[in-house]
Amino acid sequence: MAIPAISSGGFGSSLFQRANREAQRIGGQVTHQKMQEVASVIGGSNFGSGTKIGKGQFHQTQNRVIQEGTQSASRAAQQSMAYMDPRRLGTSKFQKSNREAQQIGGQVTHELMQQVKQAYATSHPVQNLGKNVDIAA
Repeated sequence: MAIPAISSGGFGSSLFQRANREAQRIGGQVTHQKMQEVASVIGGSNFGSGTKIGKGQFHQTQNRVIQEGTQSASRAAQQSMAYMDPRRLGTSKFQKSNREAQQIGGQVTHELMQQVKQAYATSHPVQNLGKNVDIAA
């Protein structure tokens, strides 16, 4: 027993399938015509195949941005190298004032601890009689 589609001419020969192929063909032609119209109105695209690679305004702008970015990064690297000179580390006013503040803070803390030790020793004289009191320990 034969399958009707095979005996009547094969797959893809139905009226529906032929109509689909015809619609695709007509759609492709119409799309191509519309693209030609658009190209004639706007001219060659700076982004598409109408432009030779690297010659369009878009590509030239890209190249300029890359070149300026590279130069800027190079300048920044050279400046940072100058700041990283070991002879210059710690010589800024900010760093000097920090060191001075640390030294003063250390002296003041030491003096206050001495006063606390003295006050503790005088407030507990009997307990500390003959003993060496070291609060820091």
